[in-house]
Amino acid sequence: MTSRNRARRRIAAPAALLLALAASAAHADQVDMSAYYDPGPSRFGFRVYCDQSAVSDAQTGNTLTLSMWNGSELISLAPHVGVECNAWYDPNRNNASFTPSVFGDAHGLPMDTTNHKPTHIVIETDGDDGFFADWIEMVQYSAYDEYGGQASRTRKIGQWGAPGGRGFCLSRDPNDLSRDWAQASDACDAAIMIDIAQDGVFTGSPVELAQYDVRIDCVHRDLTRTETGAPIVLSIYADDGGLLATRTIQHYIDNVQPNGPTYDQWRDQQFACDMDESNWYPQFEFYGVNALPAHGVASVVIAMGDYQVYDEEAKLNARYCIDQVLMTRNWVQNARWGGQDGSGWCLTHWPETWTGQWAALSVGCFGGVDFEIATQDWLPAAAR
Repeated sequence: MTSRNRARRRIAAPAALLLALAASAAHADQVDMSAYYDPGPSRFGFRVYCDQSAVSDAQTGNTLTLSMWNGSELISLAPHVGVECNAWYDPNRNNASFTPSVFGDAHGLPMDTTNHKPTHIVIETDGDDGFFADWIEMVQYSAYDEYGGQASRTRKIGQWGAPGGRGFCLSRDPNDLSRDWAQASDACDAAIMIDIAQDGVFTGSPVELAQYDVRIDCVHRDLTRTETGAPIVLSIYADDGGLLATRTIQHYIDNVQPNGPTYDQWRDQQFACDMDESNWYPQFEFYGVNALPAHGVASVVIAMGDYQVYDEEAKLNARYCIDQVLMTRNWVQNARWGGQDGSGWCLTHWPETWTGQWAALSVGCFGGVDFEIATQDWLPAAAR
């Protein structure tokens, strides 16, 4: 997708208003392209303001999604589920803030940093509950100053629109452009595109991408040794059956010191998984795929990778417990399988280890499990 392929109807204010804004301190700054340079990793953020808009009911319950592009390359995707304006009871929810994460980096930078320079961004809505933004701001965050020294910096790159003036209506219902909204915007669009180099806002085409992530719960209160030293392979498939992403999660058993007088107590502690429903959010990136952009996801396959064992006890320690699996779409639950401390699944290359408490508390031991989103059903899958 490139900006060249989109309709380029520029969203412009009347000339008289532009002249008035030019004389005002609130006039939008020109894009400062020199600010793009930084000797170290940096990231970009966007804030969409609605709390000083000149229209009534500017907020929306729909999801706004910002996609950041470098030419035809998608740099990142960031959804914002619902936007409130003038939320006096919770000021942190005013407006919409986007600090997009990057989908990997060839230079080994952290996932939330990038040296890519976005050429344009697209902001879109997924519904017809109109949203009005009176101005949009772009900032650059960096951990270095212009001389390469460590210093936390935030620099505004550009601004489009101005507080209390004409702005931008986002809605999939063009009829939302009425009454005071018609006086403050040229149109209600499903998406707008900000061309950063040209310092302009244009009608855009929705990219229709959503952000998916997977979270795995491997804790069961009635099972011990639910962790595994085996690699776990997580694969995500699109609606058309194509492979969207795959990730091999190498599990490393900690060298836990004995916490009791017996060897069994030490082994139980060493192989105890700690990824539970209660701590999914701060740590789920290690166990799943974070921030995967896709048009649609059909299934998730979780399977055990190659693993060698040399005795019967090692087979027992190779089992991996899946208590429940959660998939979110734009941070909202899209599908869920299993339940907290319920009857889950066992991953292993040795199905004969489905015995005792594992047999009582799981539906079976398989090389892999295929979790289907449309039906929220599952079926055994081949080991990877």
